[in-house]
Amino acid sequence: MNAITLSKGDYHDEGAYAEVFKVGKIAIKCPFRTEADVAEEFEIQQGLFQEGIKVPEPYEIVEARLPKRTVQAIAMELIPGANARDLISRKLPFQELISREVISSLDELALINPSLIKSLYRTEISKAFSKGFISPASETGLYNAVYSLKNELYLVDFTDWIRV
Repeated sequence: MNAITLSKGDYHDEGAYAEVFKVGKIAIKCPFRTEADVAEEFEIQQGLFQEGIKVPEPYEIVEARLPKRTVQAIAMELIPGANARDLISRKLPFQELISREVISSLDELALINPSLIKSLYRTEISKAFSKGFISPASETGLYNAVYSLKNELYLVDFTDWIRV
């Protein structure tokens, strides 16, 4: 298992159960709880990726050395974009969208179409379900999706997903 030392400067985002760090073009998802089953989540994400569902490509499980703890973490493809729910609700101010490199011009802002984002989300979730992946309601939603710079939607966060 490779080890990586992360600092506050590498911080990218966080969710209910983990924080994400950015190292170059790699995202490192570090659970808040050391007992989290990272291997199980990695296997689900790998299975989704192999089935052609749009998820960040999982690379490997690494030992992440954070300032106050060391945890097993998932190293994966970094998807440049923004949280789909935040885009639809416009929770992110325009300047923050620009700084996150999601929007580079006023013309591109018009491309953020809530109906399109919801449709892309439903497509990916349906594909996942049809391949035998099940997610609890608490993990299914636009807050667990990233709308990319390529106008694609990626599912993220598979903490409690299972495959039947």
